[in-house]
Amino acid sequence: MLFPPQVLANGLVIGCIYSLVAAGYALVYSTARFIHIAHGATVVAGGFAAYYFMNTAGFGFFPAAAMALTLCMALGALMELLYYAPLRKRKATATMMFIGSTGLFLLLINALILFFGGEGRMIMLPFGNPSFELLGAIFTLWQLVIIAATIALMLLLMYFIRRSDWGLMLRAVADQPALCAVNGIDVERIHLMVILISSLLAGVAGIMIGAEQSMRPESGIDLVLAGFTGAIMGGIGTIAGAALGAILLGMVQNMGAWFLPSTFKYAIGMTILAAFLVFRPQGIFGAKKEGSRA
Repeated sequence: MLFPPQVLANGLVIGCIYSLVAAGYALVYSTARFIHIAHGATVVAGGFAAYYFMNTAGFGFFPAAAMALTLCMALGALMELLYYAPLRKRKATATMMFIGSTGLFLLLINALILFFGGEGRMIMLPFGNPSFELLGAIFTLWQLVIIAATIALMLLLMYFIRRSDWGLMLRAVADQPALCAVNGIDVERIHLMVILISSLLAGVAGIMIGAEQSMRPESGIDLVLAGFTGAIMGGIGTIAGAALGAILLGMVQNMGAWFLPSTFKYAIGMTILAAFLVFRPQGIFGAKKEGSRA
């Protein structure tokens, strides 16, 4: 076998985390038509919030995780209500929204550095983390939880988008926002709902990675690049495609690290991003026609 099963297994685990980040990017882009760069900072904030509630406030893992997810959603709501919505009312372009979101990202990352410092932090699981052999690879219990939770969340998200009334309105706003507004759909409420969902996914990803490996505030930069690259690979206009592209990215990065030093995985990701932007900007699963295909 060209690649040991463990290399593929590790790539699958990190790819699942990337997929939650990428799905958040795709969800916002497919409805609001801009790149929500600050989404990466929300991921890191979720991990550090869970760490704070456990190690400083003294809560158990599950209450700390619930409070961290609530905080992430509140952070997303503040960004939407106090920043993105006013920009849209001023007819800000996608480029202006992107620049503004980048500013929010830098502000949040630096706030985390001021509060927690630059050293790595890791969420300690309250239960044992035994290892299991599966298909020739070793998985820890937490890694299996990551994979199972990612699959469950993606299925729930796709069911919500395709089967619920709110999901129908979300897809309508993604395709024809002006027409939806004329027909009485509260477009701004849909934008808020989208940010809340993407922030929830970000918080889950932050807790996952914070309990899997040491995380620093600057990790947000890596997560932005990984999530965005995965979304571009799969097709940023389609949520399922973005998630699958991110899983593929995680596996490709790990396979590349099998031959090259691990520090090259970021170069691998950027090379893939550049190639897709030039040769297939719609991604593997995306179509050339612009619009939401969640």
